[in-house]
Amino acid sequence: MTITQDSLKVIDFEYAGLNPRAVDLANTFCEHCDMNNLKAQYETQYPTDEEQNVFLEAYLQETKPEFLKPNDNDKSKRLATLRHEIGKYTLVSHMGWAIWAICQHFICTIEFDYLGYARHRMDGYRYFKQKYWQTE
Repeated sequence: MTITQDSLKVIDFEYAGLNPRAVDLANTFCEHCDMNNLKAQYETQYPTDEEQNVFLEAYLQETKPEFLKPNDNDKSKRLATLRHEIGKYTLVSHMGWAIWAICQHFICTIEFDYLGYARHRMDGYRYFKQKYWQTE
């Protein structure tokens, strides 16, 4: 946690890594789905474009306000580009949590279907790979 005179920033160092911000935003959007109960419905639970735009505009207002110029006709195009970049990084989220779950299966004493969770995250990986990484 870092504290300055004007703000408080909570940083989760447990799983910290030097990643592009789109990795963390993708993971945030993936967490909108019902992952812990192994019942994620990616088509309906992953944030819609409109929901992502609300989140991204609030995020950008705090981190990069110059990105959101008033009366900007290109704002929706830039948000779409950002959403697509974040969407591509959902694969990192799903793969990372799948690997984590496989490790937990072997070392953790908590009763949970870690292998089922890993399979579920790989289902998410395949879904978003098809959605964001289509090849022609």
